[in-house]
Amino acid sequence: MVKEMRVKKSKYLLSYKEEDEYLLINIYTNQIYALDKFSSFIWEELDRTPIISDISRLIAKRTNEDILIIQKDLDGFFNSLSKGGLIKFV
Repeated sequence: MVKEMRVKKSKYLLSYKEEDEYLLINIYTNQIYALDKFSSFIWEELDRTPIISDISRLIAKRTNEDILIIQKDLDGFFNSLSKGGLIKFV
């Protein structure tokens, strides 16, 4: 996946936040997805920074983790969201 890609949330999506976690519902498929605290942080960050490489750098800065590992993890996370119809790459 190209790291400079933008991510856009689906228009077929309802989201509910309780404390620090989200439930996401694809209203087209009626599938429900639960995000843990860290995944919810990334979900919220998409509203401010929809570019994957920017999110990778932000997480690396906050966690002092290797950016290549973060990028690999984010690729998996965003691919899962895409397969669930919750986001699309633009």
